[in-house]
Amino acid sequence: MAGKKVTIQTSGRIPEDEVFNVLLAVLEVNGVTAIRSGNLYKIMPTTAARERPVPTVIGGQADPTRRDDEVITQIVPLIAGSNHAALSLSKRLREAGFFATAIRPPTVPAGTARLRLAFTAAHSTADLDGLLEALDDRALPRSATA
Repeated sequence: MAGKKVTIQTSGRIPEDEVFNVLLAVLEVNGVTAIRSGNLYKIMPTTAARERPVPTVIGGQADPTRRDDEVITQIVPLIAGSNHAALSLSKRLREAGFFATAIRPPTVPAGTARLRLAFTAAHSTADLDGLLEALDDRALPRSATA
């Protein structure tokens, strides 16, 4: 994006709290992104940002030793109960376009088969809305809990 000039035309004033989102949109259409690094942002090609190793955090608290500019994903278990329920829900989600691995004994205790969901900042609101729609009451086994 070096050397490019961008002109943004709007029908009204951009609210102050939306300016950064507008910048991110401009960067995205030009193949770059902003990665937070301390109190600053690094502008880098989107492909380079996605190629970095992605540390995984299990549990509710992030590792305080991690750098601010690292991309972190968190594994979220969705307990289905039986092996059949986990496999069935995994298949339904896959058919809806979501990859959710069924984890079964002996990896987890009997009766606690689950799906392994992983979320990152790369997932959009539309991605999450689609997952929630796919996980509506009709798709969930009766014993499934988060």
